[in-house]
Amino acid sequence: YNFVEIDNEQDLDTEGELMGHCVGGDNYWEAVQSGNTKIYSLRDKQNKPHVTMEVTDGEMRQCFGKQNETPVAKYHPALIEFFNKFKYFEGYLLIDNEIPEDKIDDVIRLGNRVTRQNIAEKTKNSAVLETLSKDTDTGVRINVVRNPNTSIDTLKAMTTDPNSLIRRNVARSRRDSLDEVFEILAKDIEPIIRQDVAENLYTPGYILETMTKDNNLGVLMELAGNVNTPIKILKKLA
Repeated sequence: YNFVEIDNEQDLDTEGELMGHCVGGDNYWEAVQSGNTKIYSLRDKQNKPHVTMEVTDGEMRQCFGKQNETPVAKYHPALIEFFNKFKYFEGYLLIDNEIPEDKIDDVIRLGNRVTRQNIAEKTKNSAVLETLSKDTDTGVRINVVRNPNTSIDTLKAMTTDPNSLIRRNVARSRRDSLDEVFEILAKDIEPIIRQDVAENLYTPGYILETMTKDNNLGVLMELAGNVNTPIKILKKLA
């Protein structure tokens, strides 16, 4: 196989027709002309396309087989070689592959902000998520919190994040077994974060009970409105 960069309108139209997707549309040709977007095609010896890729602002945004399906597995080795050569690490996620551990440092060091946000949102690799939980970009850290594959230990560490927006997202987590995480945030200095804990349907009853001593009216109101608040707590609030 070899990779071809498509740099003219006619070839884009042909690619779209053979692959059954919209790369032949006017928007893609305009993007290519602007210089910000590159379109690559994985071809066989007969120059027949099998995978089409869009790279915009140095980031791989799309990587599809025919009719916008995930590329067939037999093409993955060639694609991965291409990803590694040009540092398009987000390509791993686009073909439903994990980023190898030996590439993690490169991902963090070379990935732009949008790339790191996309990886934080989609990766299943807990080691990658742990590293990205310390990223300087708020959007990256928020996506780490929202990723269901982020470990409990990582979320626990993020309860001390100096940015209250990160802590709020942790407090809103809809996951089981976060007792230690909610225990910490139930005592957070920010009332709005304690309110999020009091409102969360996944907060255990024993933590909700400790929060009846909170002196913030908003926290108590959220306790009263939580459908999982035990009756004995409602009696205290009444």
